[in-house]
Amino acid sequence: MAKVQETIEESLGAVREGLAKMEQDVELLKQLLFEADLFLSTPSLALQHGLNPKEALTHVSSLYHDYSSEMIRLR
Repeated sequence: MAKVQETIEESLGAVREGLAKMEQDVELLKQLLFEADLFLSTPSLALQHGLNPKEALTHVSSLYHDYSSEMIRLR
Protein backbone atom coordinates (compact mmCIF):
# COMPACT_ATOMS: atom_id res chain seq x y z
CA MET A 1 0.00 0.00 0.00
CA ALA A 2 2.86 2.37 0.80
CA LYS A 3 4.34 1.82 -2.66
CA VAL A 4 1.02 2.73 -4.30
CA GLN A 5 0.78 5.91 -2.22
CA GLU A 6 4.37 6.79 -3.12
CA THR A 7 3.65 6.30 -6.82
CA ILE A 8 0.52 8.44 -6.58
CA GLU A 9 2.44 11.21 -4.80
CA GLU A 10 5.19 11.12 -7.45
CA SER A 11 2.60 11.40 -10.20
CA LEU A 12 0.72 14.18 -8.44
CA GLY A 13 4.03 15.96 -7.82
CA ALA A 14 4.64 16.06 -11.56
CA VAL A 15 1.11 17.35 -12.14
CA ARG A 16 1.58 20.03 -9.47
CA GLU A 17 4.88 21.12 -11.06
CA GLY A 18 3.21 21.29 -14.46
CA LEU A 19 0.35 23.37 -13.10
CA ALA A 20 2.76 25.73 -11.33
CA LYS A 21 4.69 26.19 -14.59
CA MET A 22 1.46 26.88 -16.49
CA GLU A 23 0.41 29.44 -13.89
CA GLN A 24 3.79 31.13 -14.23
CA ASP A 25 3.47 31.16 -18.03
CA VAL A 26 -0.04 32.63 -17.86
CA GLU A 27 1.22 35.44 -15.61
CA LEU A 28 4.04 36.18 -18.06
CA LEU A 29 1.56 36.22 -20.96
CA LYS A 30 -0.69 38.64 -19.06
CA GLN A 31 2.28 40.93 -18.46
CA LEU A 32 3.21 40.75 -22.14
CA LEU A 33 -0.37 41.50 -23.13
CA PHE A 34 -0.49 44.63 -20.95
CA GLU A 35 2.90 45.78 -22.23
CA ALA A 36 1.80 45.25 -25.83
CA ASP A 37 -1.46 47.10 -25.14
CA LEU A 38 0.40 50.07 -23.66
CA PHE A 39 3.01 50.03 -26.44
CA LEU A 40 0.40 49.95 -29.20
CA SER A 41 -1.89 52.55 -27.62
CA THR A 42 -1.74 56.18 -28.49
CA PRO A 43 -0.54 58.25 -25.52
CA SER A 44 -3.99 59.78 -25.00
CA LEU A 45 -5.60 56.32 -24.74
CA ALA A 46 -2.97 54.58 -22.62
CA LEU A 47 -4.46 53.00 -19.50
CA GLN A 48 -7.94 54.12 -20.56
CA HIS A 49 -9.27 50.72 -19.56
CA GLY A 50 -6.95 50.28 -16.60
CA LEU A 51 -5.32 46.88 -16.28
CA ASN A 52 -8.31 44.86 -17.37
CA PRO A 53 -7.00 41.75 -19.19
CA LYS A 54 -10.15 41.37 -21.29
CA GLU A 55 -9.96 44.97 -22.52
CA ALA A 56 -6.23 44.66 -23.23
CA LEU A 57 -6.80 41.45 -25.18
CA THR A 58 -9.65 43.02 -27.14
CA HIS A 59 -7.50 46.04 -28.00
CA VAL A 60 -4.45 44.03 -29.07
CA SER A 61 -6.64 41.56 -30.98
CA SER A 62 -8.38 44.39 -32.81
CA LEU A 63 -5.06 45.98 -33.76
CA TYR A 64 -3.75 42.65 -35.02
CA HIS A 65 -6.93 42.08 -37.05
CA ASP A 66 -6.64 45.55 -38.60
CA TYR A 67 -2.97 44.96 -39.41
CA SER A 68 -3.69 41.54 -40.94
CA SER A 69 -6.51 42.96 -43.05
CA GLU A 70 -4.25 45.74 -44.31
CA MET A 71 -1.47 43.27 -45.20
CA ILE A 72 -3.94 41.10 -47.15
CA ARG A 73 -5.31 44.17 -48.91
CA LEU A 74 -1.82 45.25 -49.96
CA ARG A 75 -0.93 41.88 -51.51
